Amino acid sequence: MDMAVRTGSTRATARRRPVIVAAVALLLGCVGLVGCADAPADAPVDTSAAPAPAPAPEVTAPDDPVAYQARLIRLDDELGAALARIGRTRDPDDLEQATLAGAALASASGERLRATAVDEPIRRAHDALTAGLDQLGRELAFLSQRVHDHEICTGPTALGAIGSAPSMPALRAIASGFGLPGADGRTYRWGAALPPEQAVAPPVVALGNGTLLVDRRPGGEAADGVLEVVNEGQQDVVVVLGRSGAVVVSVAASPGGSTRVAGIPDGGYDLAYTSGREWDPGLSAFARDCGFRRFSEPITFATVPVAAGTEFTVRTVNVRSGPPDAMTVEVPAREMPR
Repeated sequence: MDMAVRTGSTRATARRRPVIVAAVALLLGCVGLVGCADAPADAPVDTSAAPAPAPAPEVTAPDDPVAYQARLIRLDDELGAALARIGRTRDPDDLEQATLAGAALASASGERLRATAVDEPIRRAHDALTAGLDQLGRELAFLSQRVHDHEICTGPTALGAIGSAPSMPALRAIASGFGLPGADGRTYRWGAALPPEQAVAPPVVALGNGTLLVDRRPGGEAADGVLEVVNEGQQDVVVVLGRSGAVVVSVAASPGGSTRVAGIPDGGYDLAYTSGREWDPGLSAFARDCGFRRFSEPITFATVPVAAGTEFTVRTVNVRSGPPDAMTVEVPAREMPR
């Protein structure tokens, strides 16, 4: 990204006299993703990765039907809480930890059930459930790697991937299989926490070039500054001006597009930007292939009276593919202005 800083001027006739002040360079590169150029966005979840194995549990005495049903309900509640945590997360780093926690929970739950004795009519469903939970643990561990690589960036998208994971059809069938009566004629219930088979897709929108996403510019201040954005990269970009960690203005620029925001109040700002695909308006984040960068130093806008009228700052940000330079740093999503 190249950022040129120049000044403009106004007179009573509204004529402007731009003056070049300085120029600095910035490159916005494609976020490095492992295999992102070859694998489809919704590729099946690999089951080869697995969390560290837990110690082998001791086999417990057979559960009576009431205790076994309570065990299944507790498992459902724990799994439901883990999936809910995943689904509401907007920060990729937090999402990675949530999926790892879900992987550990699924694997540990399978181990606990494997150590539980059951009566013969439900043994097939019981054994299949322990195997299904083991597989789900491996799938969630692999999903955490996709999140780590920023291939998947938000909770709703991760939850959609879980709902279509290879383990899900068998787990849903197991939930139905527990409807068979046990030796005492009882039936058992499990599976309420499983994501629906036809999961609702996360609400994503195509960002229009020049879309003003946030506008918190205060009134009553000198506000002649201009921010120009030219996107020469391959992804949508959202450029953010912030103060004290809060967004003042954010604007979208499509690949090959350019836009400008006039009326920027005087003062210093943090300049940051995020890139990616599938903008989630509810989370104000890209759902896939996301990247986060900011300038190392704040930028300023100033309006200065001169004999001919006023001079004001115009900053131009050119976004194109390439590695970042010394003026910018990659940051976690949580360090972006909110």
